[in-house]
Amino acid sequence: VGRRMQLLGEFATEKGYVALVDDYGHHPREIEATLEALRDVWPDRRIVMVFQPHRYTRTESLWSDFVQVLAKPDKLLLLDIYSAGEQAAEGINSERLCANISDSTAVAPRYISDVNQVQDVIFEEMQDGDVLLLQGAGNIGKIAADLAQTKMSTEVTR
Repeated sequence: VGRRMQLLGEFATEKGYVALVDDYGHHPREIEATLEALRDVWPDRRIVMVFQPHRYTRTESLWSDFVQVLAKPDKLLLLDIYSAGEQAAEGINSERLCANISDSTAVAPRYISDVNQVQDVIFEEMQDGDVLLLQGAGNIGKIAADLAQTKMSTEVTR
């Protein structure tokens, strides 16, 4: 099945080697399963997650679950909610979710309000050996594919 913990490659970048993983999971249990699997595969590597919440209704109904599970990666970059055609819900947004995660956990997430800045922010945050996980059911899959094709240099085997 495509976009289920799909390893797009291990790439050499200016900052070192990075494994790029794309995953469709957008429910807290799916996110947790993906993070656990990545820790099993790469127990000594830092996991940098770029997450795009999917739907306002889901984000609202599972808010506390999202706060808990999104505190599990080593670094979290949070994109705006992908609406999937829903109307925005007052007070339900990624900026507030970031603040809740920061206030109630040891994680210091970074909110990215401009999707055009995602790749630049990723490259700012990356370190040698990172596992870069792009997760969500919205257009984040395209961001992952674009990264693999244009921003990461040559694929390597380590």
